[in-house]
Amino acid sequence: MLSGPLVTVIIPTYNRSALLPRAIKSVVMQSYQNWELLIVDDGSSDNTAQLVASYKDERIKYLHHVINRGAGAARNTGISSARGEYLTFLDSDDEWLPRKLEIQLGVFSNSQMLNLGIVSCQFIISEGELEITSSKRVFKGDVFNDVLARKARLNETPTLMVRRRVVQPDVMFDEALSNYQDMDYVLRIVRHSQMDVVDEPLVRVHVGNWKRISDDQLQRAKALEYLIDKYYEALNKKKRLLGWYYLELHDRFARAGDRRAAGRALIRSIFTDPIRWRAYAFGLGWLLGPKWGKRVMGKLKLKLERFA
Repeated sequence: MLSGPLVTVIIPTYNRSALLPRAIKSVVMQSYQNWELLIVDDGSSDNTAQLVASYKDERIKYLHHVINRGAGAARNTGISSARGEYLTFLDSDDEWLPRKLEIQLGVFSNSQMLNLGIVSCQFIISEGELEITSSKRVFKGDVFNDVLARKARLNETPTLMVRRRVVQPDVMFDEALSNYQDMDYVLRIVRHSQMDVVDEPLVRVHVGNWKRISDDQLQRAKALEYLIDKYYEALNKKKRLLGWYYLELHDRFARAGDRRAAGRALIRSIFTDPIRWRAYAFGLGWLLGPKWGKRVMGKLKLKLERFA
């Protein structure tokens, strides 16, 4: 055994004491055991503190925010306190399969990539008794452009293992983002390091029982606008991709009921990529207003790909 933990596991949580034991158990039951678990309570008002205190494993530590600051801030608090060379993240309503740490550490140990900074994996989506295994396309190596173009979509935080010394200084999350934190985090890491992927599920993601921040369309729209500004230089080199981002932004603002912001995004999409016919179809729906616009869009059967 090493003198300290090789792997740090960070679980941000907020008023989920009913679900947290499942996540903790999935860490305790890992086949690889040289880890520390940092549970960051992001201002909970339930019995999270008492629950964590009931665990007698000295590897499990409790960190606390007095007020709710968001998942990014909670993860950063964990990163600041982490002792491990490898960082991993688990949401309090999800769980890992038993060999998650062992398999990803094996990838780091055996990889031929000289600048490997991050390893992801496939996952299982669980909703009640229904389970679906992800089959997202795997991209390895230098994947910045693939992630930016949303081809490489294995960005979910619980799937990641990050090697700290390789990914500095981009090891922290951007707390200004309320959504797309996972995508932004991976983008910043793979901008100057390489990525590998375990092409099998090592995580079970539970959906359907809790309201997520992504349910707030206005926050999601504003976060996407921030993301576009942040990566504008790279996006502007690919006009069709930038036009698609603006079209997605239009749709987000339209769903949030902000017609003025939706119109601005639509105009940007058309000026950026004037030959994209979908932008004009969306423009027709926007001009007709919410009631008739939805009918027109329904008849045209247009489907705009969503960010995960």
